[in-house]
Amino acid sequence: MRRRGTQVLAGLFTAGMIAVTGLAGAQSVMGVCSIETVDKKMESNLVDSALSKSGNAKEIGTTTKFKSLDAVVKSLNSDEGYTYTKVAGYSGDVLVVAHRRDGKGMFNPEDGYYETTCATFYTENKSGTVINAGTLYSGGPMYPIAITKDGVVYASSNYTFETYMLSSDGSELVHKDYVQATYGDGESFWGYFRPGNTSAGETKFKGGERDFVALYDSIDTKTIKVKKAN
Repeated sequence: MRRRGTQVLAGLFTAGMIAVTGLAGAQSVMGVCSIETVDKKMESNLVDSALSKSGNAKEIGTTTKFKSLDAVVKSLNSDEGYTYTKVAGYSGDVLVVAHRRDGKGMFNPEDGYYETTCATFYTENKSGTVINAGTLYSGGPMYPIAITKDGVVYASSNYTFETYMLSSDGSELVHKDYVQATYGDGESFWGYFRPGNTSAGETKFKGGERDFVALYDSIDTKTIKVKKAN
């Protein structure tokens, strides 16, 4: 799956026009991936990442009550979904659990599997305890959470290009690449690229809008598909 740059450019134009007027619409979502309804002015110099809400909730790296990944699956309800996968940076199995968002369940059903824009990543440590490595909230159905053949997770939006890996012990989702666009009094682009799951070897993004849009076409991914829980 490649995100077409023309779609991103159209979204950026709309986002830029909204930011210039200083308005942001009220948003309300339900379930694990819920936030309260909010009306506020858009901050022209601040863009949340797909991991920000999870980080703000201090859930990243927390120990759960579960003793196995299979036990997590057995606890899920019918409007959640799951799949097992491998994520770059960590050698163990990873359970991806998809949640409700915007009052809906998973979307784009195909042969019993669904796409998602809101998913928690679970790992199991050496002592047999399940760890919540974090939850990703992508930018909506145009940006389903996806993964490359090398296990790099993709969860972007109109404002951000984002890829993720796991820490070597599997306890935390960490940014690999992150580039954001901000609009308000003019436009600016900021971000970085990392070769691995630490800041070692990090390089800065130095391009403009055309370079930012091109990032979405530079990564070849496959949408993470989840199966509905029983």
